[in-house]
Parts: sequence; structure tokens; C-alpha cells
Amino acid sequence: MFSPTLPEPAWLYSRRQDDLFAPQAIHDAHHGISGGEKQVPYDIEVMTSLIAFDMSHCGQREAMKVEVRISCFDSKKTCFYATCELANLSLVSDQEEKGRMGREKRKLGSWFPSASVIKGASYVEGQKITMMLFYHYVSPPWSDVRKKAAITFVESAGLDLNLGGRCRVAQEGVNCTISGAAEGCRAFAEKLKEFDASFGTADFKYIDDLPTDRAFGELKVLPVKELVFYGIDNQHTLGMGGTHLEPKDYHKKLAEAKDDTVVIDVRNSYEYDIGRFDGQEAVGGAELLNPEMRKSTDFPDWIGKEETQKKLEGKQVLMYCTGGVRCERASALLLREYGDKVKGVYQLQGGIEKYMQQFPDGGFWKGKNYVFDKREAFDVNNPEGVGGVLKQQQQPETKKQKKEKKEKKAMKGEEATAADNDSCGQCCVCAAPWDRYIGKKKCKTCEVPVLVCERCCTARVDKQESALLRMRCPLCVKEGCTVPASALDMTDNGRRSDNTHHASGGVASRTVCKWGGGQGKKTAKKKEEKSRDLSKIPCRFGDACQRKDVCWFMHT
Repeated sequence: MFSPTLPEPAWLYSRRQDDLFAPQAIHDAHHGISGGEKQVPYDIEVMTSLIAFDMSHCGQREAMKVEVRISCFDSKKTCFYATCELANLSLVSDQEEKGRMGREKRKLGSWFPSASVIKGASYVEGQKITMMLFYHYVSPPWSDVRKKAAITFVESAGLDLNLGGRCRVAQEGVNCTISGAAEGCRAFAEKLKEFDASFGTADFKYIDDLPTDRAFGELKVLPVKELVFYGIDNQHTLGMGGTHLEPKDYHKKLAEAKDDTVVIDVRNSYEYDIGRFDGQEAVGGAELLNPEMRKSTDFPDWIGKEETQKKLEGKQVLMYCTGGVRCERASALLLREYGDKVKGVYQLQGGIEKYMQQFPDGGFWKGKNYVFDKREAFDVNNPEGVGGVLKQQQQPETKKQKKEKKEKKAMKGEEATAADNDSCGQCCVCAAPWDRYIGKKKCKTCEVPVLVCERCCTARVDKQESALLRMRCPLCVKEGCTVPASALDMTDNGRRSDNTHHASGGVASRTVCKWGGGQGKKTAKKKEEKSRDLSKIPCRFGDACQRKDVCWFMHT
């Protein structure tokens, strides 16, 4: 322990209330008297007594941690910051504390005022980080007060442990993707268990030894109504989902006869386009079904279709998603709608992430797993992901190169299979094999991400006159959507009515990948000004206007 010897005068500040305590008050609190000696013992005993005094003063006797600032007005202007955990005292330098204070939270923006952002930690060159993924539903759901306490806890723990990432907090639980040092991520999991014992059953997934460029730059804490928005009645579905199967058991189920088993990809269509479970079909296993969703809110409509009912009734239904959280609601909804019309509903415990960890060769998985972090997407050969600067070797093969490759294999007597090309997706413009979402390119008719190869990105195809029909996702092409998303008025979190026919005579996407709010004040103001008919507004110069012939405003 460190017992600082400090010159007088010295003042102690409580970080909890930012109150100023004179040395005499601390001394009196320590000795339990209202008056007495003027001498203040600047040692560990004073710090210990300060904890008791501070907790009593703030009504926080249950608190285990109090931060104290000791300012010493000596010739060197020395300043220490102390973190006290009961009788334990550790001192950090003023510079280190300033770095911590620089990471204090701020609001995400006017469009989401209840969300907070904390600047992420910086890392040294060569350091490795860990990615931590988990979700947890609590039962019974938290009260609003408990939810707010959980938000405060996540913000505080993230700040203390130098974490970055994205945390969604609802009354039904927590869903997080976190990055940080390996020990910091694991400490966060342990703190969660202390906060709420039910987190002891949560499935924490860790991806270690990732480069620092995979770390989140900020920690965003988002208060939400649902961990995954499906727009369905929570009370009737929470905790009533399918049977959870560990990856090895799920793998066995995938191999069962397709006449008796189907597997549903519960992710969005653009995720499905670059990777999926379809390897089992080659061995007569479960038939893969793609609900063709742009957003999770499309799922309830899909399970209600007559053609879907024919595919599912009388069969075992397997489901999977990235980490498992989307299957919780989706499987519960399916069971509520179908009941005993299906032989059973099973979901992949831990999602694709956990499956690929347990099957290093990929198992029945083909392609890349799309993820919502800086890895972007990964496969068994590249667990660090493909996110970041595009590498030269990732350029697609030309038709001539592919033909030569197949001819060489044929000459060697080897069978040319689909495995020769690991890419599941293709460029939406030139149809070349491609499986990276680069350049933030979006479908012109529904605004989901689209695959555009490096060659077409360089050619700036999306800026050309023909871009509308060329820059479309496979789903919009299949549905014949031609109305630009920018021309649509969307409601209910980006969903329209069942009528997909637009006033222009074209076909519009029923769902558009837009935020419900999302527009800043400046953007909204510009949009308003753009939509105004200036010819109906009187010119403020009146007859004195010298530009009547070309003036945008009205002249009588």
C-alpha cells in the first residue's frame, strides 16, 4: 500500500458528488467527533475513513468503489487521483486520469437523445484485442428503474475497462458486441454476473488475438424496446422459443433427410448472399430456406405465406443466425403460429460464430459470415475478417482466368467443383464472383448493402445514368422493383403497405432499409427548403427587385 506524504494545505474531493471536504472534516469523520485536532494524518487511514464518510454522505453505503482526488498545493502543483476499494488504495498519475476523463460519455445525437457514446481506448502497435459477443434475456423482464440501472452499469464498466463496441439494453435484457483487451472483456462478463446473477447462464463468445484495427473506436449504449425489432407482442413470445442445440448436435440434425427436415436462415438477404448453410444439401441433408428479408420485420409476413406453410408443415425446422439472438424471437414466433403442425423447432446455440469455432474446416457452412463489427465478414481461413483496406489479391477472376483454371484442373484429371471458387456472391453490376461490401454501396430501390466489385467501384457505376437498374440487390431484381427508394414515403420502421405498386406505375420495394428517425436537424432543414415552392413566396424587395426576370420569388 502507498501512504502519501502530502504538504499542507491539502483538499480532498469526492468524485461522486464533486463536493469539497476540508481536511478537518475528514479528520473528524475518521475519529467520530465534531471537533478536535487540527493536524491531518495524510496516510492510508485518512483514505479509508474518507470512504466511510463519502458513502454515508451520499447515501451509498452499498457502493464498493469511491474515487478521490487529492490536490496538494505545493511548489510542484502535485495532483494525484486515488481509486479506493474499501481499504485498498491505488494512485494513478494526473495524466492517466485526464485520459480517462477524456472518455466521459456524450449523447449520440438529437435523433437518439437517450443513447450515449464513450470514446474507445487507444492501443499500442502490435497489441492484440478481443472481440466479445453475447446476448441475454432476463426473466421476469426488468422494471424501467432496473433497465436504467443496467444502462448506467454498462456505461460505467465500459469506461473503467476501456471497452468499445455496441450495447443494446432493453427491459428484456442485453445484446452486446464488445472489443477491448482480453482481460477487460472477461472482467466485464464477471461484473455483469455480479450486477445480475442470471447472467451466469449467458453464452459469452470470445474471439481473441485480433489486430487492433478490429477494435471499436467508441462504446455506444443504446436503450431500446426490443433487442431485435420484430414488431411482435413480446409477452407472448419471450422464453417460448425453440430447442437450443450445441454446434455438434446441430451439425447432425443438418445431415438428416431433407424430406423430413428444413433449415431457415433468419438473417437478412444481403447476409445470406455471401455465406450460408447449404453444404448438407449435397449429402441429402436439410433443405435450406431463405425468407428473403431486408429487415427482421419481414419475418412475420414470411411465415404467414401459404407457400411457407407447405414447406414447414410436418417437418423438423432448424434455424440459425449470426450469434443466436435473432433466433430467440423468430423461433418463438414460429412456434406460436405453427404449434404441433411441425415436428419440432431447433436453433443453433451461439449462432454461426460458435459453429465455425467448433468446426475449423467449416462443416456444412459455405462462404463468409457477415458480422456487424469491424471484421465485416469472416470465414474459416480468415477469422480476423476481411474488413479494412482492400487487398490486391481479392480482385475477382476474369472469365478467361476461370476458364484457364478449369482447363488446367481437367488436364490433371481433377474434378472442377464449386469449391474452386469460395465466393458465394457476385457483383450486382458485372456478375463477377465477389463477396465484399465495399464503398458503402446501397441498392437504389431498397437501400440494403449491395455487392460491387473493385473494378465497378473504380468505374463509379453508381454515378452513371443507368445506375438505378444496375445498382440493385438480387432480391429487388427478382421482385422487379424499379421505383427509387428516395421516392418512397416509409412508415413503421421502414415498412410499407402490402401494395407494392407505385403511383409512377413501377414496382416498389415493400421494405426499405431506413432509420425510423435518423435525420439530423440540418438535413431536415435542407430537405424542407428544397421542397418549398419559392414562386409562391413574395419577393422581399418587391418592385425594387432588379432581377424580376430571373428571380425565384413571386412578383405581382
